[in-house]
Amino acid sequence: MSCMTKGIHLGSSLEISKADNALNLIRFVLASSVIAAHAFPIAGYSALGLEVIGSFGYWAVSGFFAISGFLISRSWIASPQLSSFILKRVLRIYPAFWVALLVGGFVLAPLCAILNNQGSYFLVDGFWYFLKNSSLLMLQHPVGDVLSGSSYPESFNGSLWTLAPEFTCYLATAALFLMARRRMSQIVLFWSALVLASFLHLVSSGGGGFSLIHEASRLAVFYFAGVVIYIYRERLRFSRISMAGSLAIVALLWLNPDLAFVGALPLGYFLIWLGLKANFVKWGQNNDFSYGIYIYAFPIQQFVALLFPAAHFPAHVLLAIIFTFPFAILSWFLVERPAIRSARRLLAKFSKETQ
Repeated sequence: MSCMTKGIHLGSSLEISKADNALNLIRFVLASSVIAAHAFPIAGYSALGLEVIGSFGYWAVSGFFAISGFLISRSWIASPQLSSFILKRVLRIYPAFWVALLVGGFVLAPLCAILNNQGSYFLVDGFWYFLKNSSLLMLQHPVGDVLSGSSYPESFNGSLWTLAPEFTCYLATAALFLMARRRMSQIVLFWSALVLASFLHLVSSGGGGFSLIHEASRLAVFYFAGVVIYIYRERLRFSRISMAGSLAIVALLWLNPDLAFVGALPLGYFLIWLGLKANFVKWGQNNDFSYGIYIYAFPIQQFVALLFPAAHFPAHVLLAIIFTFPFAILSWFLVERPAIRSARRLLAKFSKETQ
C-alpha cells in the first residue's frame, strides 16, 4: 500500500519531488556530527575508547556526499542545461565559501591570536589566506602563526579541502549526463564512475599521512553512489531486510576506513530512504543550515579550544555547536539564500530574453 503526500511517493520506492523530505535535516545532523570527530585533533583529546565517535566524522562526511550525489542528479534532471546547472552550483558554493574565508581570516583568526599566547596575527595573513584559497583549492591551510603551539596548528579550517572534490563531482555529473541521453547509457557511465573512483581509492595510499587523491576518490565513491541510487530511484524497493542489511554492512566497516568505500551504496540508500520517509519533519525543508555548519565549525572549534582549554570532551562539542549555529544561520539568510535567489532571477531573465 502506498500514499501520496505533496508529490512524494511514500510506498516502497524511492521517488522524490523537489521538496517535502528531511534530507536537509539529515545533512545538518551529519555536518554537526563532524564537530565531535574534529574535537579529538583540535582540542587534543585522546580517543580514550571513543574511536567510534572519531569514525563518525569520516562516515558523516561520506554520507553528506552520498546525499549530494542524489540531490545534484535530481537538479540536473529537473533542468538539464549546462549553463543553468553551472550557475546554480557556483552560486551555491562560492559566495558562502568566500565569506567564510573572510570571516576566518579577518575575524576568527585574530581572535585566536589574542587567546593564543604563542600566536601572532597580521592583516597580511588574512589577505593571503583569502587570496590563495579563493579558487576553492586550499593552497594555504594556516592563517599566519595564529595557532602556533596549539593542538592542531596544521590547518585553520580543515573541512574546506573537501569542497574542491565536491565541485569536481558536480562538473563530472553534468559531463556524464550530457554524454548519456538514455537511461542505459546513464547506468553504464555512472557505474563506471563509481568503479573508477573505487579503483583510485584502492591503488592510492597516504603512506601513513594524508593523500588528496586517496581521500578525494573515497568521497567520489560515496557521491557517485548517490547518483546511482537516483538513477535507480523508481526501481529500488524498501524492506526491513534490505535496511537491516545496509546498516549491518556499515556497522561492520565502521572502524575500518580502508574498506569504508564498500559501504557507499548501503549508507547512501539508508540515508536517502530515511530522508524521504521522515518527510513529516518540517524543520529544514525551507532552510538549509548544513553548509554553514560545515564551513564554520572547524575554525570556531579552534577558537573554542583556545577559549576553554580545560573543557572536557562533551563540553567542548556542545560549546562548538552553540558557537557555530549562529554563523550557520547568518550564512544561510545573508549569503546562501540570497545567492540561490540571484541564480533563479538570472536564469528567469535569461529565459525571457531568449524567448
